[in-house]
Amino acid sequence: LEAFRIAMKMEKEGIEFYKKLLSGASSAKEKTLFEKMMKEEEQHYNIFANTYSFLDDTGNWFMWKEHSIVEG
Repeated sequence: LEAFRIAMKMEKEGIEFYKKLLSGASSAKEKTLFEKMMKEEEQHYNIFANTYSFLDDTGNWFMWKEHSIVEG
């Protein structure tokens, strides 16, 4: 799981990096590029976070993913 925590941290740093570049972008092309790159990093983060959640607590992951209702 440690590898996924590290990967998630790196993706968060990537998101912040592109967010800063986006805020300083001077052209529409730059803005478009940095927005796309930031979204890519967000997708990577979500993949790692989802996999981390699955590996950390598989049973609850399936309940969350399937939106199951537990009845007693």
